[in-house]
Amino acid sequence: MTIKEIAILAKTSRGTVDRVVNGRGKVKKEVEERVLKVIKETNYVKNEVGKSLSKTRDFKIGVVIGSGGNSFFSLIDQGINREINRLKSYGFRTITKKVDIYDSKSVLKALDQLAKEPGLAGLIISALNDDDVIAKVNTFKCPVVALNLDLACNKLSYVGVDYFNSGALLANFANLVLKQNANIAIVMGSLEHSGQKQRLNGLKNVLREDINIVDIKQNYDDLVKARSIVSELIEKYKDGIDCFIFLGAGTTGGLRAIREANVLYNYGYKAITVDQTYEIERALKDGMVLGTITQHPYTQGVKVVDVFYDLYVRESKIDPLKIIDNSILLRESFIPHQLNNKKYSD
Repeated sequence: MTIKEIAILAKTSRGTVDRVVNGRGKVKKEVEERVLKVIKETNYVKNEVGKSLSKTRDFKIGVVIGSGGNSFFSLIDQGINREINRLKSYGFRTITKKVDIYDSKSVLKALDQLAKEPGLAGLIISALNDDDVIAKVNTFKCPVVALNLDLACNKLSYVGVDYFNSGALLANFANLVLKQNANIAIVMGSLEHSGQKQRLNGLKNVLREDINIVDIKQNYDDLVKARSIVSELIEKYKDGIDCFIFLGAGTTGGLRAIREANVLYNYGYKAITVDQTYEIERALKDGMVLGTITQHPYTQGVKVVDVFYDLYVRESKIDPLKIIDNSILLRESFIPHQLNNKKYSD
């Protein structure tokens, strides 16, 4: 909504609307009321980039995130690109490096490349708390925003979820749907991943005392490893597992192993997951996944760009913590930003 459009709707001039919006000059009360009514009804937000638009600005943001083969980061990337495209007229653009977040050398290589970029206005990074990575990030002179993982570096803000709450929410749901004395097997990315470790602690803190954790395995967010691990757990425990709990990425492989076992041996395994992938959405619909805790990765991508919009354009105070609410998706839930094709393999 522009000032010109508001003027048309309020049946007045652009100059009058400008005076009302900016509090400059006298305006007849009835005209002012008409303008304010239109502003309220259209949710008009004052254009706060007047000075920025009058100058040539280049807000070049470096982005270091997980590889495109992981659907979680694919959705984050979509959110970032959507917001960058929306803010192109303000001079925002990104230089994105996709890495293996479990491989510090991969992250450091990306950071070295971005460090050579002249005039970098900001850095968005999702990485593990590796000492060398933190040291390298701290050499950047531009504002840094940690994404999805609260990197212990000098930073402007963290955009992500409360992982402990994520695990606690999953446990709340498990407490409601699992039978008494149920046996569960947990498959997670890695205990080196501070977020997933917090998620596991949140789950253990809230899980019913009668629910028995028979095993905990790490797959380093790799779908091939997840498939192998779940197959091994099935071979070891047979029908002694009532539910698989997935606390990280790589879930696609694990769910495929469960699906195969259910078909071959009629075990009827169920799962509770985190995140959102094509396989999880499919398994939600057919009832194999009872529920999934989503971190709204698309929203994280949008919000992390908005931090720099608030910093450079609105010139507003930046919240050091932008926590995205965790929520549960069930079979009949409306799923935002659905993954409608199999290219997102996790």
